[in-house]
Amino acid sequence: MFPALIAVLGLYGVVTGQTESPVSAATTNAWSALTGSQSSFHRINAIAVNGSDVYIGGEFTDLNGDAGRDYLAKWNGTSWSNVGGNSAINGPIYALAVLGSTLFVGGEFTDAGGVPLADSIAAVDMNSGSWSALGDNGAAGPPLAAGKYPLTLVAESASSSLLVGGNFNSAGPATNTRYVARWSPSPGTWSALGTENFPYQGNPGGVSAIAIDSPASSYYVGGFGASTSANLLLKTTGGTWDAVAWGATMSTARSSFTGGDYVGIYSLLKDGSNLYVGGNFRSAGGTHSYLAVLATGDNSWSAVGSGAPCSYGSFPARCVRNISKVANAVYVSGDFGIRRVNPSDNSEHVMLSDFVYSASAGGSNIYFGSNGTDIGGVAAADYVAKFSPSTNSNLDAMSTTAGSLNTTFQSGTTSYTTSTVSTSATITANSENTGSRVEYSTNGGSTYALVPQSGTTSELALAVGTNSWRVRVVPSDPSGVATVYSLTVTRTIPPLVNTSPPTVSGTAEEGQALTGTSGTWTGLASSVRSWYRCTAAGATSVNSVPSECVAITGQAGATYTLTASDFAKYIRFSVTATGDDSTVQQLLSASTAVIAILPASTSTSSTVAPTTTVAPTTTPATSSASATTATPATTAPGTTTSSTTSTVPPTSSGATSTKIAVTKPLSAPPPLTLTLGKTLSIKIVIAKTTKGVSAAGLPAGTKFTAKTGVISGKPLKKGTYTVTVAGLASGKRVTVQVKITIT
Repeated sequence: MFPALIAVLGLYGVVTGQTESPVSAATTNAWSALTGSQSSFHRINAIAVNGSDVYIGGEFTDLNGDAGRDYLAKWNGTSWSNVGGNSAINGPIYALAVLGSTLFVGGEFTDAGGVPLADSIAAVDMNSGSWSALGDNGAAGPPLAAGKYPLTLVAESASSSLLVGGNFNSAGPATNTRYVARWSPSPGTWSALGTENFPYQGNPGGVSAIAIDSPASSYYVGGFGASTSANLLLKTTGGTWDAVAWGATMSTARSSFTGGDYVGIYSLLKDGSNLYVGGNFRSAGGTHSYLAVLATGDNSWSAVGSGAPCSYGSFPARCVRNISKVANAVYVSGDFGIRRVNPSDNSEHVMLSDFVYSASAGGSNIYFGSNGTDIGGVAAADYVAKFSPSTNSNLDAMSTTAGSLNTTFQSGTTSYTTSTVSTSATITANSENTGSRVEYSTNGGSTYALVPQSGTTSELALAVGTNSWRVRVVPSDPSGVATVYSLTVTRTIPPLVNTSPPTVSGTAEEGQALTGTSGTWTGLASSVRSWYRCTAAGATSVNSVPSECVAITGQAGATYTLTASDFAKYIRFSVTATGDDSTVQQLLSASTAVIAILPASTSTSSTVAPTTTVAPTTTPATSSASATTATPATTAPGTTTSSTTSTVPPTSSGATSTKIAVTKPLSAPPPLTLTLGKTLSIKIVIAKTTKGVSAAGLPAGTKFTAKTGVISGKPLKKGTYTVTVAGLASGKRVTVQVKITIT
């Protein structure tokens, strides 16, 4: 990329030790107007620069309201003037070139400056303003046949000659000059670039771009035509046209032609070992359309920036019309506007979206002919304007880790805002001008510190509230004006929010480990974990611990191993969170399944001492219950069980109290039936000791007293309940189930 600034909001330290006095914010984008150029649109097809003088040629008349200033004009930095007299040219101009003190002009005109034979191509002395023809055709006629004209003129200073490309079949009396030829002012002769004509012979057809491969004395030539398959990019070295051994493949296939423009290559730029190629071709190297760069060392093609944004069938259809280089940047222009490309990393910047017909670099500046007004946002920069990279103080890009800017970055917009909840933010800025100096200040500081072009990273926490950052771009040309960009970042404290609650996973069985997850939070500063044992199941709860839940002492980790105390209970995992905003929330997970007893899978047998079975007792007639022969109880795998036959005969008053003793063998007690509203009293004796005895599945309104083994109380709801009582008998786990129906 271009010079980069990487800083962090709120940084007060000087990165390099160099400081600059602050300047007031000012915006300059290095564009300037050629004042009073035109009051209405006229197409400018060609631009040539000679020192501080700028020559434009095109299809305009009476430029700047001056009668007779037609098709050709000169700008001397302050005003416009005619070239070679009033109304010297009587038709459109397509190409211009400067060689020494001579300006060469090509287009559809006759008798330039009143000189016979100065048709389609002519020369004017830039000092005296006198016109001359470029020889003749050997038969006292113009050097180019009527209706034929140049499309590109390239001055070759090494040979003091002019390279001419166009739609002509011959130039002067010289042979092998179809479409491309050389004019040597001294001795005033035409000659061929090759030992044969340019290979393409289509009609229409011609040459529209030439690049010199200095100092190899070879030339790259780009043609155009109606063919959909011709290779129109060729090279000549020593006079031989080489399209095969050269090996640079390019398909110019195109499905349609519009607007009088044909498929071809309309701009070439040789830069070191790279050849930039632009036009409306397809598939350079099998991949790239409209714009590509050829590495002439190995004849490999690659993309230029993101490529030219054109499409076939649109009008006009030349797409890339000009490729120029100033300083370290390549400027590509055409139907889509202007894009600046940095060859070092192939990054690009969109400079202009107006249609651009022509461009020419001169010194440290580049001039563009366009159909736009107020080019670059500069008043009166209409249809032609100057861009001075050395005075450019724009940023090419600016971004921040603090979040998205309030609007898409544009070099002409200097103020931006964003917001973040982050505690620090990094700012990255890249300048358009490779020679500019990038400086910054923060939070209203009055000193700008220079950041090295190699880039540096600094970091500082953002304060809650408003943080400001400014970057100043100082152009390399002292006549330029610095531009200051500002970015305001507001740091907010995020609220504490839970987006997914805590959870518990694992097997709900004694001896198994449960795992709790804290859920997902935003704005979380810290959290504390805990585990709860509950007598009833429950869903996730917020800031409320159910009354049936008790914290398990000493358990604050992410895992918990179930014990005998958890039998017939439910376990829940809790997270107490503290937010960045100091708020506190406690969330309890949904409960586990009811905890089961530990299977005695390692037991081989058990002996349970028999006890006496006590017959049911009777109660007053106000009670009602009955018992019948029982179904064997279901026990956990590996649990000790026995079987016997036992009945509890119903009584006229209804049995409501029975002592069920575990014997060997024994069976589950018979089902009992009780009328709603009556009092239930059942005693279950598992062993002489009550150690570890518990019950689950009790009807609402009843309770189990482990010490006595009694289930008692007045049931509150009708239904059938299977009550499981478990305990230790001779060191082994034993369960007994009794079915109770409330009617």
